[in-house]
Amino acid sequence: AAPDTWSEYGVPNMANFSTEPTFRLASPHSIRRWTMRTLVEPGQGCMASCHIQDGKNKEYFLFESDLHPWEVQANQGVVVDGHLPSSWN
Repeated sequence: AAPDTWSEYGVPNMANFSTEPTFRLASPHSIRRWTMRTLVEPGQGCMASCHIQDGKNKEYFLFESDLHPWEVQANQGVVVDGHLPSSWN
């Protein structure tokens, strides 16, 4: 949804749009055990495919820079900016 989703129906902007996140968290561990992210080279743990290492795997996380300006306020509680372990950098 976007703030102007209902504009064609006479509602120019949804009231209280930014009070709830527009992105939802989901644990990849509850979906499928073996995926392209969990199949890794012998001797490596699954973190090699999902944790951020040397700039790799950032596409699996939601950062504020991924959002449109109108999504930022609603999604402050679900973006990972400043919340990832420093060891993942």
